[in-house]
Amino acid sequence: MSIAVLGSALLLTSSVAAFSPALPSLIWSRDGEHIIFSTPFQGTFVVDAAGTRLQTIPQDAPLGTRRDPGNHSPALSPDGMRVAYVTHPYGDSTVGAIETAALDGTGVERLTVYKDRDGDGIDDNRNVAFPVWSPDGSRIAFLSGRQSGGSPNRLSIMDADGSNERVLVPSVDTPRDPSVPPQVWWAPDGRWLAFVGKEWPPRYILYTVQVDGSQLTKIGEIQWFGVAAWSPDSSRLAFYAPRNDELSGQHHTLYTVRPDGSGLTEVSRDFHAKSQGEFSQMFRRYGFGLRSPPAWSPDGAWLAFAKEDEEGFGVYVARPDGADLRLVVRGHGGPVSWSSDGTELYIADTVYAVRPDGTGLRSLLTEDILWPDELNFIAWSPDGSRLAVLTVSEDHTFTLFTLARDKTDRRVLAKGTTVRVVAQHSGWYDVPRNVAACAKGFVVPEPEANPGLVQDCETLLAARDILIADSYLNWSAADPITAWEGVEVGCPLQSRVVVFDAWAEIGTWCSSSLRVIGLRLTGLAGQIPSTLGKLDALRSLKLSYYDRDFLFQKLRPLPPEWKDLANLEELHIQAAGQIGSIPPQWGNLANLRVLRLRGEFPNGRSIPPQLGNLAKLKELHLSNTNLSGNIPPELGKLTNLGVLLLDRNNLSGHIPAELGKLANLESLVLYQNSLSGTIPTELGELVSLNALLLHQNKLTGPIPSELGNLARLTWLDLGSNELTGAIPPELGNLATLVSLDLSHNKLTGNIPLELESLVNLALLELAGNNLAGCVPRALVESPLRYQQSEGWAFCR
Repeated sequence: MSIAVLGSALLLTSSVAAFSPALPSLIWSRDGEHIIFSTPFQGTFVVDAAGTRLQTIPQDAPLGTRRDPGNHSPALSPDGMRVAYVTHPYGDSTVGAIETAALDGTGVERLTVYKDRDGDGIDDNRNVAFPVWSPDGSRIAFLSGRQSGGSPNRLSIMDADGSNERVLVPSVDTPRDPSVPPQVWWAPDGRWLAFVGKEWPPRYILYTVQVDGSQLTKIGEIQWFGVAAWSPDSSRLAFYAPRNDELSGQHHTLYTVRPDGSGLTEVSRDFHAKSQGEFSQMFRRYGFGLRSPPAWSPDGAWLAFAKEDEEGFGVYVARPDGADLRLVVRGHGGPVSWSSDGTELYIADTVYAVRPDGTGLRSLLTEDILWPDELNFIAWSPDGSRLAVLTVSEDHTFTLFTLARDKTDRRVLAKGTTVRVVAQHSGWYDVPRNVAACAKGFVVPEPEANPGLVQDCETLLAARDILIADSYLNWSAADPITAWEGVEVGCPLQSRVVVFDAWAEIGTWCSSSLRVIGLRLTGLAGQIPSTLGKLDALRSLKLSYYDRDFLFQKLRPLPPEWKDLANLEELHIQAAGQIGSIPPQWGNLANLRVLRLRGEFPNGRSIPPQLGNLAKLKELHLSNTNLSGNIPPELGKLTNLGVLLLDRNNLSGHIPAELGKLANLESLVLYQNSLSGTIPTELGELVSLNALLLHQNKLTGPIPSELGNLARLTWLDLGSNELTGAIPPELGNLATLVSLDLSHNKLTGNIPLELESLVNLALLELAGNNLAGCVPRALVESPLRYQQSEGWAFCR
């Protein structure tokens, strides 16, 4: 894929504050056939103008998350052939490196390398930011810091291949925050750099310096959230600075100045700002703490900018020396940019266009496209015929679309959540299912030989819109089923034939139709389709839902029809909202080995006893799901069960003695419920158990001495119950125990001296009881092995 790129002007509009680890970017390719964009968390991507192919930059880069940011801050080379970006190779937003890649994601080159350049034992360049290409593409300027945390950053420079890297201005600290526009600006003639420095107490200073490091000039204080802009001929620099007036307080003044600091000229002064956080309604909307940049006309004769005066907010133009100041349009803010021919201004606050003389005001988007809860980033195609819009919501989902200059022909190119990003096929809306395509030879390979896969294909296409609601999937007749997101195609287990020669296995072949054997989807927004029960070759089914509006979470019933998934081995459902109840019919899933449900069951929903029929089940995860009722004693029939997690629910009644039959059980986790009665002595028969967590229930009676038989136990937590009696000395037999919590019960008697045999114990909690005697001194030989409480004396 060959792509050329032209760095287009980027405008943004917003109506809500939203945190972002990196400011999004939106750039058209030179030929208008592709768009390069980056999002707050997901990363950097390129998509074709039809929305049929989307590629990460670099190729095969993992999607970022809220904890591990994706690649960001892309900067396109002047020749449009490569993109520089910041990557976080260790998943740490404070540790970054600069890489470049071709615009198809290939040819990745790491430019900054962590190494100790000055021999002080600390790696340099561990938190780089803001790569900015020189106008001729031969060099890259950037900010670099020696390590993460509060260490200072410096303006640095290197050749485009990463060689000749050096700190350009070692005497000035620079701030670093990827959620604002780059604080480094290269003059169009390539001779000067402007950048923001930081002084203490905190204030921000605009500097200029020549690219060889000479003529460092302190221009003056600048708004940190302000930005600067070079004139097209590089003769002057426009910037915002604070100015205090004894009568009216602080103003925000637009100046121009020559690169050497001479010729400082006031262009325009804002009206008195009411408070530090209220420069205008527009600025509060962004959530990036950023001020609207001044914009030079293409011929350098005018500056356009947003300002506030006695009558409110507006867009103005003026000469660089402040002459001919005039209002263009009232009631609008910025950011503002010029059309390439200088005949129009584009106002991103409300996405309008207007002529510099104030005539011809027109909206660029229709009202049904502008959403109040989203940030909107816009960029024009090179020929000016189409507008690209990147909308980013508060929950960091995004949509990228384009539309014609007359607001028609809206085309969605890509959509994404924090867990998934896909291209939006141009035919997606026209043929949303196109079930008949499954049998025509493209979507399903060799449909005559794979009738079962044709049926699975039709089932998935018919269920797609139910699954996604206002979300999306790339399932369509435009791609083969093997390329569909989350779909695994393979041979049904019972149809796999292994071929041997005289010495060893030489291969396998499938004696029947290929089938869909795995389905793994995240970020869904619709319902759970019962028709997926027709995918009877499925071995793994994993669905994860999210709700954008948590005030109106959807109830998603769990389909009883899935009882027909006879080959299913893993079933995972995760949802932010309610998930109905567990169908008793699921007790027919004879091959199920893992059942993991995360969500909220409506009040009164209980565990069906039919789950005791799942003879092959090894893991049952039902934590924090609002389940109520009793623990069915039928679960004692699950003799292969290794993990039983029922914590953080509303379960009541007794712990079934039948659980003592689970000889393979390794983890029994029942904490934070309302279980009552005594701890069954039968639990002492769980010879494989290594974790028994029963705290925060209403358990009564003594601690069974039989628990001392659990030779593999490493974690025993019976705290915050109503247990009585003495601590059994048999607990001293638990040689592998690492954590023992018996706190906040009604235990009496002495602390058994046998506990000093617990040589691996790292944590002992006994507070909140009526214990007497002394603490075995062996327990406190290491300060890490005992949490002292109640001032007990140590045994001599």
